[in-house]
Amino acid sequence: MIDKFHTSHFYSFFALGVFLFLSWQGGYSQDEFIHPPIFKTRNIDRAQAMLDDMTLDQKIGQLFMVAAYSNKHKSHEESILNLIEKYEIGGLIFMQGGPGRQAVLTNKYQTKSRIPLLIAIDAEWGLSMRLDSVPKFPRQMAMGAMDDTTLVYEFGREV
Repeated sequence: MIDKFHTSHFYSFFALGVFLFLSWQGGYSQDEFIHPPIFKTRNIDRAQAMLDDMTLDQKIGQLFMVAAYSNKHKSHEESILNLIEKYEIGGLIFMQGGPGRQAVLTNKYQTKSRIPLLIAIDAEWGLSMRLDSVPKFPRQMAMGAMDDTTLVYEFGREV
């Protein structure tokens, strides 16, 4: 059984580890650590300009990520389009459907959105969890229990 002494030490070491990780700069200058080169592009200016032009309602709309399906009727597609056009939602998370239909809908939704949508999928077990007609792989726990690491490597190459 874990007693208070061991628990308090764990949290102390954890806090120290987090502090060291966050304070480590890995050879970067202070400016590069705070503002990595990848963020020093004109896209930041574009994003800031878009943000400055948005109303409060539009900013609130950007906080919403709505569940989308590519295997439902046309009325579902129209309701998603309505949310994009009326409330300017920030993103979509695809839940079920097919890869081709999802790609078509993603492109359609993106063209209707003034601000690029953040697109996601609920697929912690892999794409076959949500999409039909895609390869199904073993779950991560099963692969972690395998003795043959070459199969895990091959899985990584495929994904």
